[in-house]
Amino acid sequence: MHSLKLRFYFLLWGVGLSFLEGIAQGKTTVPIELTLIWEGRELQEPNLDILAQFRDEEPDIPIIQLVSPTYFLHQENRSDQAKQIQAVIRDHDEVGLYVSAQRPALLAARVIPRSQPSFWSYSSEGNTCGDDCGIDIPPTLFPREDILKIFAMADGLLRKAGYSRLRTYAVRGGMDVPLMKEMARTFGYRFDQTAIDPTLFQLRFAQYPIGRWISASNGSPNGTMPILVGRSRSQDRQQDFKFQGGMIDLQDPSTISQRFVSFLESRKASDTSGFQVSLSQESAYIGVAKLRSILAQLRNLAKDREFELEFRTRSGEKNGRPIEAGQRISGNP
Repeated sequence: MHSLKLRFYFLLWGVGLSFLEGIAQGKTTVPIELTLIWEGRELQEPNLDILAQFRDEEPDIPIIQLVSPTYFLHQENRSDQAKQIQAVIRDHDEVGLYVSAQRPALLAARVIPRSQPSFWSYSSEGNTCGDDCGIDIPPTLFPREDILKIFAMADGLLRKAGYSRLRTYAVRGGMDVPLMKEMARTFGYRFDQTAIDPTLFQLRFAQYPIGRWISASNGSPNGTMPILVGRSRSQDRQQDFKFQGGMIDLQDPSTISQRFVSFLESRKASDTSGFQVSLSQESAYIGVAKLRSILAQLRNLAKDREFELEFRTRSGEKNGRPIEAGQRISGNP
């Protein structure tokens, strides 16, 4: 542990001149964007409780809440699940859409589900997937008409749950889905928070299809996240935000902190992109402890180097409070 701390503080002293020059010129804040992904699996109290506790500990940190619409599919538990989710969301959060090929969502969209290939195998999922069948099937498999149905259904369910001014979305799997991006524009979304850094998967998941697919999909060795989708394709590329953040489900706190140091080293005075940190609600019981450690290390670095951390959302929207939530959530789909 002692040697690990020494290596980390050595990295701190190695922060590049480009960032220090930015501070000298009056650039004293570094944006941090925290994302919580609600995948659509079962809601479990240990995860929800630890997230609610974290929100009480850090009331001033806004979170990008990417929510799967599958929580709002079934009339019998829709209201209860909505209340559980809303207990973690704060008014100053940004709620966005999380899209996957989960079987219940596809059936609701009148799309025929698929069972292969998945992110982890070219074979069929069979009966091993339990109540989350399809969640690991890449949406890129589906034709244009089905993608439109999937996105329209997902967007509609989230809006019926009371969430408005939806600007940010992500597609499960970290792969660019051009047709989904096209559909998102027509529904008013401006930011695609799908793509990730392929290097996060190359070592750990190189033997699985998802590792190769993400590298091929993103095209860049560094990836981009998120992508502004409210422009033409050529302008989209000009507005890409390079992903230099960390994924708590895949990395330990020290690795993410080291990535933050690299982010500072490459940061220029004119750079407005943020350092993204994401975690999944489904693994929050473990992930929140790691998040606390990450935040402590980032704050220590900010104190040592005399800059401020600016916690923000990507679009700046504050739509964490549902509109007429009770009426909308309990109504017919």
